[in-house]
Amino acid sequence: MLLSNKTDCQKLFELLKTLSFQKGEFILASGKTSNFYMDCRMTTLSGQGSYLIGKLLYERIATLHVDAVGGMSMGADPIVSSVIYRAAEMGQSLNGFLIRKEPKGHGRTRQVEGHLDSWMRVVLLEDVVTTAGSTVKAIEAVRAVSPEIEIVKVLSLVDRGEGGGDRINQLGIQYEALFEIDAFLRD
Repeated sequence: MLLSNKTDCQKLFELLKTLSFQKGEFILASGKTSNFYMDCRMTTLSGQGSYLIGKLLYERIATLHVDAVGGMSMGADPIVSSVIYRAAEMGQSLNGFLIRKEPKGHGRTRQVEGHLDSWMRVVLLEDVVTTAGSTVKAIEAVRAVSPEIEIVKVLSLVDRGEGGGDRINQLGIQYEALFEIDAFLRD
Protein backbone atom coordinates (compact mmCIF):
# COMPACT_ATOMS: atom_id res chain seq x y z
CA MET A 1 0.00 0.00 0.00
CA LEU A 2 1.36 3.33 -1.06
CA LEU A 3 -0.84 5.88 0.69
CA SER A 4 -0.18 7.85 3.85
CA ASN A 5 -3.51 7.08 5.51
CA LYS A 6 -3.04 3.39 6.26
CA THR A 7 -6.45 3.05 7.90
CA ASP A 8 -8.43 4.18 4.84
CA CYS A 9 -6.02 2.41 2.53
CA GLN A 10 -6.42 -0.84 4.45
CA LYS A 11 -10.21 -0.45 4.39
CA LEU A 12 -10.17 -0.01 0.61
CA PHE A 13 -7.87 -3.00 0.20
CA GLU A 14 -10.24 -5.17 2.27
CA LEU A 15 -13.24 -3.99 0.26
CA LEU A 16 -11.48 -4.74 -3.03
CA LYS A 17 -10.43 -8.16 -1.76
CA THR A 18 -13.92 -9.00 -0.48
CA LEU A 19 -16.09 -7.47 -3.20
CA SER A 20 -13.92 -7.43 -6.32
CA PHE A 21 -11.27 -10.16 -6.27
CA GLN A 22 -12.30 -13.58 -7.61
CA LYS A 23 -10.50 -16.80 -8.42
CA GLY A 24 -11.55 -18.98 -11.35
CA GLU A 25 -11.05 -19.00 -15.12
CA PHE A 26 -11.46 -15.64 -16.83
CA ILE A 27 -10.78 -14.03 -20.20
CA LEU A 28 -9.37 -10.51 -19.78
CA ALA A 29 -9.94 -7.47 -22.01
CA SER A 30 -6.47 -8.12 -23.45
CA GLY A 31 -7.67 -11.55 -24.63
CA LYS A 32 -5.41 -13.38 -22.18
CA THR A 33 -6.80 -15.99 -19.81
CA SER A 34 -6.30 -15.71 -16.08
CA ASN A 35 -7.07 -17.75 -12.98
CA PHE A 36 -8.16 -14.62 -11.09
CA TYR A 37 -10.17 -11.51 -11.87
CA MET A 38 -10.47 -8.09 -10.29
CA ASP A 39 -13.94 -6.62 -10.92
CA CYS A 40 -13.41 -3.23 -9.30
CA ARG A 41 -16.94 -2.10 -10.22
CA MET A 42 -18.21 -4.14 -7.29
CA THR A 43 -16.19 -1.85 -5.01
CA THR A 44 -16.42 1.44 -6.93
CA LEU A 45 -20.21 1.14 -7.02
CA SER A 46 -20.52 0.53 -3.27
CA GLY A 47 -21.06 3.49 -0.97
CA GLN A 48 -18.03 2.80 1.23
CA GLY A 49 -15.84 2.01 -1.78
CA SER A 50 -16.86 5.19 -3.56
CA TYR A 51 -16.12 7.25 -0.46
CA LEU A 52 -12.68 5.70 0.11
CA ILE A 53 -11.71 5.86 -3.57
CA GLY A 54 -12.65 9.53 -3.82
CA LYS A 55 -10.73 10.35 -0.67
CA LEU A 56 -7.59 8.34 -1.45
CA LEU A 57 -7.28 9.21 -5.13
CA TYR A 58 -7.97 12.89 -4.54
CA GLU A 59 -5.20 12.80 -1.93
CA ARG A 60 -2.82 11.58 -4.65
CA ILE A 61 -3.68 14.35 -7.14
CA ALA A 62 -4.44 17.32 -4.86
CA THR A 63 -0.96 18.84 -5.31
CA LEU A 64 -0.70 18.20 -9.06
CA HIS A 65 -2.68 21.34 -10.02
CA VAL A 66 -4.90 19.54 -12.53
CA ASP A 67 -8.09 20.85 -14.07
CA ALA A 68 -9.90 17.58 -14.72
CA VAL A 69 -9.88 13.83 -14.21
CA GLY A 70 -11.30 11.30 -16.61
CA GLY A 71 -11.09 7.81 -17.92
CA MET A 72 -12.43 5.09 -20.14
CA SER A 73 -16.07 4.19 -19.69
CA MET A 74 -17.26 2.20 -17.92
CA GLY A 75 -14.67 1.21 -15.38
CA ALA A 76 -13.61 4.79 -14.71
CA ASP A 77 -17.11 6.32 -14.54
CA PRO A 78 -17.73 5.86 -10.80
CA ILE A 79 -14.07 6.60 -10.00
CA VAL A 80 -14.22 9.95 -11.79
CA SER A 81 -17.45 10.83 -9.96
CA SER A 82 -15.95 9.92 -6.59
CA VAL A 83 -12.83 12.04 -7.15
CA ILE A 84 -14.62 15.16 -8.41
CA TYR A 85 -17.10 14.90 -5.54
CA ARG A 86 -14.24 14.69 -3.03
CA ALA A 87 -12.54 17.68 -4.67
CA ALA A 88 -15.71 19.75 -4.28
CA GLU A 89 -15.98 18.60 -0.68
CA MET A 90 -12.44 19.92 -0.15
CA GLY A 91 -13.33 23.27 -1.76
CA GLN A 92 -11.43 22.57 -4.99
CA SER A 93 -12.70 23.01 -8.53
CA LEU A 94 -12.09 19.81 -10.48
CA ASN A 95 -14.00 18.73 -13.57
CA GLY A 96 -14.54 15.30 -15.04
CA PHE A 97 -14.72 13.68 -18.46
CA LEU A 98 -15.49 10.20 -19.74
CA ILE A 99 -14.15 8.45 -22.81
CA ARG A 100 -16.26 6.09 -24.92
CA LYS A 101 -14.60 3.10 -26.57
CA GLU A 102 -15.84 4.46 -29.91
CA PRO A 103 -17.26 7.84 -30.92
CA LYS A 104 -21.01 8.08 -30.50
CA GLY A 105 -22.89 7.51 -33.76
CA HIS A 106 -25.49 10.22 -33.18
CA GLY A 107 -25.91 13.65 -31.62
CA ARG A 108 -22.55 15.41 -31.40
CA THR A 109 -20.74 12.14 -32.29
CA ARG A 110 -18.14 12.63 -29.57
CA GLN A 111 -15.85 10.05 -28.08
CA VAL A 112 -15.03 12.23 -25.07
CA GLU A 113 -17.90 13.61 -22.98
CA GLY A 114 -17.65 16.17 -20.23
CA HIS A 115 -15.12 18.88 -19.46
CA LEU A 116 -11.98 18.70 -21.59
CA ASP A 117 -10.32 21.73 -23.18
CA SER A 118 -6.98 22.29 -24.89
CA TRP A 119 -5.49 24.31 -21.99
CA MET A 120 -6.11 21.63 -19.35
CA ARG A 121 -3.82 19.49 -17.23
CA VAL A 122 -5.54 16.17 -16.56
CA VAL A 123 -5.18 12.86 -14.74
CA LEU A 124 -6.54 9.67 -16.27
CA LEU A 125 -8.13 7.23 -13.81
CA GLU A 126 -8.36 3.47 -14.26
CA ASP A 127 -9.76 0.63 -12.22
CA VAL A 128 -7.29 -2.07 -13.29
CA VAL A 129 -4.24 -1.85 -15.55
CA THR A 130 -3.03 -5.05 -17.20
CA THR A 131 -1.36 -4.38 -20.57
CA ALA A 132 -2.60 -0.75 -20.66
CA GLY A 133 -4.46 -1.30 -23.93
CA SER A 134 -7.52 0.60 -22.71
CA THR A 135 -5.34 3.28 -21.17
CA VAL A 136 -3.50 3.84 -24.45
CA LYS A 137 -6.86 4.18 -26.23
CA ALA A 138 -7.90 6.74 -23.61
CA ILE A 139 -4.64 8.67 -24.07
CA GLU A 140 -5.14 8.67 -27.85
CA ALA A 141 -8.74 9.89 -27.48
CA VAL A 142 -7.66 12.76 -25.20
CA ARG A 143 -4.87 13.74 -27.58
CA ALA A 144 -7.33 13.62 -30.50
CA VAL A 145 -9.44 16.24 -28.74
CA SER A 146 -6.36 18.44 -28.44
CA PRO A 147 -2.65 17.55 -28.48
CA GLU A 148 -2.05 20.50 -26.12
CA ILE A 149 -3.83 18.78 -23.23
CA GLU A 150 -1.23 17.72 -20.69
CA ILE A 151 -1.81 14.25 -19.26
CA VAL A 152 0.00 14.62 -15.96
CA LYS A 153 -0.53 11.10 -14.62
CA VAL A 154 -2.42 7.84 -14.94
CA LEU A 155 -3.67 6.58 -11.59
CA SER A 156 -5.21 3.14 -11.15
CA LEU A 157 -6.68 1.22 -8.27
CA VAL A 158 -4.90 -2.04 -9.14
CA ASP A 159 -1.91 -2.95 -11.31
CA ARG A 160 -1.92 -6.56 -12.50
CA GLY A 161 1.85 -6.37 -13.04
CA GLU A 162 1.76 -7.39 -16.70
CA GLY A 163 3.67 -4.47 -18.21
CA GLY A 164 0.92 -1.88 -18.44
CA GLY A 165 2.62 0.54 -16.08
CA ASP A 166 5.85 0.39 -18.07
CA ARG A 167 3.92 0.97 -21.30
CA ILE A 168 2.32 4.11 -19.85
CA ASN A 169 5.68 5.38 -18.60
CA GLN A 170 7.17 4.82 -22.07
CA LEU A 171 4.59 7.27 -23.41
CA GLY A 172 6.11 9.90 -21.12
CA ILE A 173 3.26 9.78 -18.60
CA GLN A 174 3.75 9.03 -14.93
CA TYR A 175 1.89 5.94 -13.71
CA GLU A 176 0.90 4.98 -10.20
CA ALA A 177 -1.30 2.23 -8.76
CA LEU A 178 -2.74 2.16 -5.28
CA PHE A 179 -2.30 -1.62 -5.07
CA GLU A 180 -0.28 -4.31 -6.82
CA ILE A 181 -2.11 -7.54 -7.64
CA ASP A 182 0.41 -9.56 -5.62
CA ALA A 183 -1.16 -8.20 -2.43
CA PHE A 184 -4.47 -9.88 -3.38
CA LEU A 185 -2.86 -13.15 -4.43
CA ARG A 186 -1.27 -13.77 -1.03
CA ASP A 187 -3.43 -16.32 0.82
